[in-house]
Amino acid sequence: MVNPLRERRLVVAAGSLAVLLGFIGSAGASAGKIEIRRIDTASYPLIGVMVVMPVAGTKAPTLTEAGQSVSGLIAANLADQESVALVVDHSQSMHGLSLAAAKRAAEAFVAEKQSADQIGVFAVASQATLLASVSRDASQSDSVLQSLSIDPRYGTVLWDAVRLAANSLRSHGLRGRTIILVTDGQNTTSKATLEDAIKTARDAHAAVYTIGIPDATYRPRPLEELAAATGGHFYRAASSSHLPSIYREIGSELRRTWLLEYPTADRPGDVLRVEVQYKGERASAATTLPLKLEAPASNANEALTLLRDLAYVAAALVVGTAVVRTARRLRGSGGTFQ
Repeated sequence: MVNPLRERRLVVAAGSLAVLLGFIGSAGASAGKIEIRRIDTASYPLIGVMVVMPVAGTKAPTLTEAGQSVSGLIAANLADQESVALVVDHSQSMHGLSLAAAKRAAEAFVAEKQSADQIGVFAVASQATLLASVSRDASQSDSVLQSLSIDPRYGTVLWDAVRLAANSLRSHGLRGRTIILVTDGQNTTSKATLEDAIKTARDAHAAVYTIGIPDATYRPRPLEELAAATGGHFYRAASSSHLPSIYREIGSELRRTWLLEYPTADRPGDVLRVEVQYKGERASAATTLPLKLEAPASNANEALTLLRDLAYVAAALVVGTAVVRTARRLRGSGGTFQ
């Protein structure tokens, strides 16, 4: 029996090969309220809604689309399966107490991770470097953080580092994917643009939490845009001494985050409207499904395989028909096959 959802995905993939991305940016969850942090349509017609709950340890919220219950809803608490990429700026402007505090805060975050969580560590300065691969083993992450020192060369490739971390999470990450970027400056020498970094994080389904430590070169706006566009949150650290409390706040939010997934019947160009409810609290959000579709690679591959198989069948039918016709002519003329 043909799976109608799979069939529809193949039709979308063969027809226009597009990825739908509809994200809801946010400045952060308000205490005591449900917040829809992101609507993810990258696996259309499967829709993902990221929700931050008021408290941890709750049951899953309910979800409706255009006021109607949805079928096939799957709810996952990302606290149970989170991959986190820690990106630490060690450029020349982070000398002294700034880098020392950033390392201590990151080490404390690693030490408090849940056993099922994965942690990876990335350094950013004149180059973006993977220091510890995304893994449940926290010992390597702790070791590389302790040994991190100031880069002697000029430059800060923030957007390159975000792309490196996002691609790593995409290849090895669990269902919940988060990038935490701490910096006291601005991007200076990246090959990638801010838009590139946002797109790569979205494609990896990774929320980016940015932490800015003000100094002479500090520019918060790009960090704010990166966080809002990916469903994360921007934090302004008044000084490096505030980093431990910010890391704890991020950890608390991750434990309150749910991913709700379901197949939608809405078509490209429709306005997708969702509402999430829990114990009387409600939050709603909407996004327009783009007219141009670009199917995820997996769907596109399925479609190409299907088209290839159909081509083989068509070729076989042509050959078979020719053989039958030849046989009939030979029988009619009294001839035989050699």
